[in-house]
This record gives sequence, C-alpha cells and structure tokens, in this order.
Amino acid sequence: MSKEHHISYRQINSLRAGDAAVFDSVFTLLRPRLMVFVRPYTCNDDDAQDIVQNVFEKIWLKRCNIVHGTFVKEVFAMARETAMQHLRDRTRGTGELP
Repeated sequence: MSKEHHISYRQINSLRAGDAAVFDSVFTLLRPRLMVFVRPYTCNDDDAQDIVQNVFEKIWLKRCNIVHGTFVKEVFAMARETAMQHLRDRTRGTGELP
C-alpha cells in the first residue's frame, strides 16, 4: 500500500474507540479507491455510491473488530461481497445482468 493510503495503528485504535473524525478521514482516504473498485459491478455511479456507503456503515458498526494489518484488505473484500450481493439482487427475477 502506498504511503498516501496508509492507515496507522493510531488511526485504527481511534477508529475502534469510535472517533468519528478518524472515521471521516478513513472514508475520505478510501472512498475514491472503493468507488473505482465497485463501479464495474454496477450500472451507474449512484449504485456504486450506495455500495460504498453501505460498506462504511458496516465498518462503523463493526469497528470494534478492526485489525490493523488486514483492515484495508477486509474493506475491499467487504466491498466486493456487497457489490456481488447488489448484482444478485438486481438480477433476481429477471435472469439478466443489469
């Protein structure tokens, strides 16, 4: 991970403690990368934004379980799974990809 995308131990500990300002900084740091990552799974930017928002909501709700060494990897895995669920939900009943 490049230095510009580094999340420090201090930030992880503050995030785990419920520091909203640190959460906002992590959101600002990772949001652009996540948008690029999930966009191919969606038909539009609105859906991609919804998925990213959902991922960060999950992060906040599960913040006590965050582990520093795997945090970014887990965020992207969560984003992939959320995007795949979005695709399943959209294709259910139609039999077609969006």
